[in-house]
Amino acid sequence: QSTEIYAKIDRLKSKAIENGFIFDSSWMTRSLNENETIESALCGHSELLVIALNLIQEPTPKFIQVVKNLRVCGHCHEFTKVIAKIEQCDIVVRDANRIHHFYPNAKTLDYGTAQQLSLSKIEKLDRSREQKSFEPLLETINNFCWLNSIIINDKPKQHRNRTISVTFKDLIVNSIIGQRDDNQNEEFYRTTIYYQLIDNILIELKDRFSLKKLQFLCGISTLSPDSDSFLHFESIKTFASHLNLNLDFLFNKLTVAKPMLKYKFLGNIIDLYQELLPFQEAFPVLVALIQSTITIPVSSTTCERTFPK
Repeated sequence: QSTEIYAKIDRLKSKAIENGFIFDSSWMTRSLNENETIESALCGHSELLVIALNLIQEPTPKFIQVVKNLRVCGHCHEFTKVIAKIEQCDIVVRDANRIHHFYPNAKTLDYGTAQQLSLSKIEKLDRSREQKSFEPLLETINNFCWLNSIIINDKPKQHRNRTISVTFKDLIVNSIIGQRDDNQNEEFYRTTIYYQLIDNILIELKDRFSLKKLQFLCGISTLSPDSDSFLHFESIKTFASHLNLNLDFLFNKLTVAKPMLKYKFLGNIIDLYQELLPFQEAFPVLVALIQSTITIPVSSTTCERTFPK
């Protein structure tokens, strides 16, 4: 079916180009072969071929799922996003590091709108850390174990003690951390597993969605043209202050820029940046703010890879 697959890829490429997609040669990791183009080389990646095969087998799918044991490159991520929009189907790609979700007609998440949702989830988890919330969960687990013949309180097998050579007796640690407790009961599951799990989730949520970080995210989302608070000074003030920008100067420039951009068609923050770049001398603080915002996804991902918790 290789001929059909590559023909489908060619049709998808044509539709993507019609929708304004640009093939980025920076994702090329090798030299081009004879009679090969940048487009054909980049579109030969396995996940795109699998998606094309799915579209051949089922021309109007609602959902496509792909699993890959390598990282998805930036080109394939962007191209798959366009395919999801063209074919109007949900696509999920699981690579070695993360899960990529692509939805047709998806919009940029406005963190300002999501702020109350994040805080309400944290509050709900806080309230669920009690015995009353745990009991229905334990009942569900017990029913599942009973239906599937699982002995939930089965004791671990006893292993015979191994004799250690006199030569190595001072070099080997006999005890282990995290061994299974024989005395497992409702209190054990509640305190050791359930509460611990909720505590770990809360620590992560409160760290990622602290009040200060949410204010930064609101400021970033304010620079998105489809945001309800587009270029709203009060929303962007905390983020601009963190970057040591002159707030009075920024307020004046926002007052001038908003009427100028009112009738411009801006699809995303890159369009905003390109619109203001020729007037950089007139809007230096605003352009610097946008440049900082654009680089955040790259820099934060790099830090996450380099300095994981």
